[in-house]
Amino acid sequence: MGTNEPLVMVLRGTLNASESTALEQDLIKRLERTPAPVILHCEGLHYLNSHAAGILVHAQQLLARCNMGLHLLAPPPTILYILECAGLAAILEIHETEDDARAAISRGTKQP
Repeated sequence: MGTNEPLVMVLRGTLNASESTALEQDLIKRLERTPAPVILHCEGLHYLNSHAAGILVHAQQLLARCNMGLHLLAPPPTILYILECAGLAAILEIHETEDDARAAISRGTKQP
């Protein structure tokens, strides 16, 4: 991974307490080796509980300390609704396409 080359991961199915803990551990392990912005493909994600949402916020905070970001790609309407209701859509970077996410990473700014 280059300077702005993101770590790309795919989320599918449900993201509950056990799956989100595994995701957090995997992210931390990968980022300790090579710090990078993160793109999470969310198209196949069907469920997200509050523990998983907390993991996303924590990951965003950790990455922000390194001037990097967590970018959610194409969350389905149900997941987007959960994030909006929890007030997280305003603090997480959400993009419709991978090109949009990569452009935001290149700019180093949050999408308006």
